[in-house]
Amino acid sequence: MCNLDSILPLVRKPGRYIGDEIGRRGERQFAPADTSVAIAFPDVYEVGMSSLGVRILYHLFRKEGMRVERVFSPWVDMEEKMRKNKIPLFSLESHTPIKDFDLVAFSLQYELNYTNVLCMLDLAGIPLLSEERKEKDPIIVAGGTCVFNPLPILPFFDVFLVGEGEVLVPEMIPVIGDKSLTRSEKIAELSKLSGGLSVKNTGNLQGSVRKVFTAILSPDTIPDPPIVPFIDIVHDRLVVEIARGCTRGCRFCQAGTIYRPYRERDRKTVAEAVRCGLSKTGYGGVTLLSLSLLDHSEIEEIIRDLRGKNISLSLPSLRGDALTDRVARLIGGGSVTLAPEAGTERLRRVINKDINEDEMIASTRRLKLYGFTHAKLYFMIGLPGETDEDIEGIVKLVNTIRKNTSVKVSISPFVPRPHTPFQWERQNDIEELREKINFLKSGIKKVRVSYRDPEGCLLEGVFSRGDERLSKVVERAYGLGARFDEWSELFCFDRWMEAFEKEGIDPAGYLRERSVEKTLPWEIVDTGVRREWLLEERELSRRGDMRRDCRIIGCTGCGIFDCEIKPLKEKSVIQMDYGRRAKMVHLTPVKMRYRIMYSKTGDLRFIGHLDTTRALIRALKRAGLPLVYSQGYKPKPRVAFSPPLTLGFTSRVEYMDVILERLVPDIEVRVKRTLPDGFAINAVEILPPKGASLSSTLLHQRLRVDIPQCGRDPGAPRRDGLIRLINDFMEKEVVEIDGVNVRPAVLELKKRGDGVEILMKLGKAKPIQLFQALFNIIDEEARVLKVERIGWQ
Repeated sequence: MCNLDSILPLVRKPGRYIGDEIGRRGERQFAPADTSVAIAFPDVYEVGMSSLGVRILYHLFRKEGMRVERVFSPWVDMEEKMRKNKIPLFSLESHTPIKDFDLVAFSLQYELNYTNVLCMLDLAGIPLLSEERKEKDPIIVAGGTCVFNPLPILPFFDVFLVGEGEVLVPEMIPVIGDKSLTRSEKIAELSKLSGGLSVKNTGNLQGSVRKVFTAILSPDTIPDPPIVPFIDIVHDRLVVEIARGCTRGCRFCQAGTIYRPYRERDRKTVAEAVRCGLSKTGYGGVTLLSLSLLDHSEIEEIIRDLRGKNISLSLPSLRGDALTDRVARLIGGGSVTLAPEAGTERLRRVINKDINEDEMIASTRRLKLYGFTHAKLYFMIGLPGETDEDIEGIVKLVNTIRKNTSVKVSISPFVPRPHTPFQWERQNDIEELREKINFLKSGIKKVRVSYRDPEGCLLEGVFSRGDERLSKVVERAYGLGARFDEWSELFCFDRWMEAFEKEGIDPAGYLRERSVEKTLPWEIVDTGVRREWLLEERELSRRGDMRRDCRIIGCTGCGIFDCEIKPLKEKSVIQMDYGRRAKMVHLTPVKMRYRIMYSKTGDLRFIGHLDTTRALIRALKRAGLPLVYSQGYKPKPRVAFSPPLTLGFTSRVEYMDVILERLVPDIEVRVKRTLPDGFAINAVEILPPKGASLSSTLLHQRLRVDIPQCGRDPGAPRRDGLIRLINDFMEKEVVEIDGVNVRPAVLELKKRGDGVEILMKLGKAKPIQLFQALFNIIDEEARVLKVERIGWQ
């Protein structure tokens, strides 16, 4: 284990590295005899914890009795501190060095994360190349969407596992846990598994490696209990997968191929997953996850089950014409995301996107009626067969829809993906994409238009359809400093161009149209969808012909094995009240107002105020308290908090006011059971329903600061000079730091033991600035001081 107390105050979002969330399974003590697995995601915590795949893997390994922990890419500031202090990459649960695990399993979802993989291996002290690893090194495996073309990263992994974790994990465990096998023998056994592929067997591979998948979505593979992060993540709500796979057959969509066949969870299973998930997490929002959500045979019943329960429901992007009156009544409120993809019906036929434009426009006219605030529209540019008229069509369509409702537009350049009908097509170059983006930005009026960077899309296209030569480019780019290339603030295209040049590779060659006569590099992986069927689809696209969903017209011969087609049935009309959906109104009069005083200590000092409020509200929900909610489409519990505590400070005098429907005599006992470690209840009292608010009564905070023997000069922050330092400060009228006069913020300043006690006005100066001026220290020294809020005035 490693001590991070002197490092975390100095990095951005220290809550990424503390662990200890509700629902996590690890412990702070690592038993060397345990067979251990680290699930690795090559991006920051808040992105990785939004991945359902990571959560499923964590659950599956734990269900099989393995010791499983998580690790994410440290942000560049944390990487710098770790290297400077010689701290190896560690797991989130026990802070154990990653090199000490038996297996490190990477989830690869995006090509621009490849240099992050190398950074994580490097920080862990694990050789980057498989051939250089020794007996004591962990086995490095990878799964996820990127392994459907593993060649650009082939040398960095010992084994690739192609397919779904529900099948792969139970088969892996006997191999990983067999202490009689050497490291190389385990790798050999893993590569023999269905879906297994290693560096050593690619050269003499007979045929291809076929993906594995589960025939049914079993209820016991739903993550339970869900992990509840302390910090705000990308998708910070309960996620329930209601279906996997898609048979719509959009020709650009890789997910529609690699996740076949289509499988559903029934209404009862979904309802139970939502009920259990909300009770164990305290979340107020649910995302129903599926590639084509409204194709679920019981979707209307599922949504209706969730209405009226103070649940904020989130749905993924919908087909452009999918928002019928019936569906809108069920989900009305907030925003809706529609995916027309192309600007004309002709081009939508090319990509097999069966959307009726008139119906889509008509549906947007009714958005306000059903309580929607705005629509988000997704389009692609650079699609095969695209003409100027298609780009102009996007402008016309958006300008038509914005007359009906508020609109936001997102533009994504088309990237040809392996194992799709468009895998042979040419990708637009940067100049072509820039010209189209500029045309759209100038033509679409009074609408916010966001778009993906063409340079990043070029790299994505290169590695998506790349070969084994590109591994040298990845390694070179990492050596040049490439990190987090999907983040615009860190992406450097010139760095990548330098890497290509030094390796003697022209990236433009990977963007060209591919010959249908030649075997493609990624065809060493078999998705189960026949090559001939993909070619048929490509030919249909060139003729502008569509192929309807096999759940409507019957099997189309895609070749997916063990596929049971469940026909799409005409859904019966659910009787609903017409007109705008009624707002959720809490009819019970307010009866009780509780004020809870609590402490915030330990590692929780590294989570900010908003994250703290979210964690506490979820604890109140887990306690089953009869909370009173606000009115509206997204009701929220009526809870108020004391003014924010500075990040890195502890406190024993924090407050929250909670409005409940009725008296709860055992409120303290119930809440204590659900609080995360680091929170503790000190007192609970009942207040008048309309008493003074916390913000109006807590105006000055009292801080206790312990002073270590540190500082830039001997006279300033040392304990033996505190009295003189205090007197000098209080005698002045102006004490400036970074152009801010911090003196008026200090009402009292006293020596207390080996430190000082400060009474300061809220909002007049930042405590860190005050410490810099008071103790004559720099920002980093001020941030590592031990500070506790001890009172109010």
